[in-house]
Amino acid sequence: MSAVVIAEGAPEWRRLLAADYAEHVLPIYEAQYPDDPRPRHAIETARQYALGRVTAQEMAAAGGARAAVWAASDAWAAELSWQEDRLRAYCRGHLPAPVLNLLAKQPP
Repeated sequence: MSAVVIAEGAPEWRRLLAADYAEHVLPIYEAQYPDDPRPRHAIETARQYALGRVTAQEMAAAGGARAAVWAASDAWAAELSWQEDRLRAYCRGHLPAPVLNLLAKQPP
């Protein structure tokens, strides 16, 4: 199999990046719904579509899995919250107080 070269920022690149992000939080969803393979299938289908290995019709057929991916948004929200907490903890330990005070005054 030959390597596929995709330019950064191209629609295919963005699809692959989205699939990577979704796959990153997939374990959170699967811990809640271990018998639901739809999100994993949707992610793999989206990745194959971005690589040109799945037709638009096959992508549309995987549309039922899209609902499960949206259901995983709670998992994504939990992941974002965790990342924000980690970033705040890191900043408290590494940024000078005046910068932290300035950031605290900024709206989220």
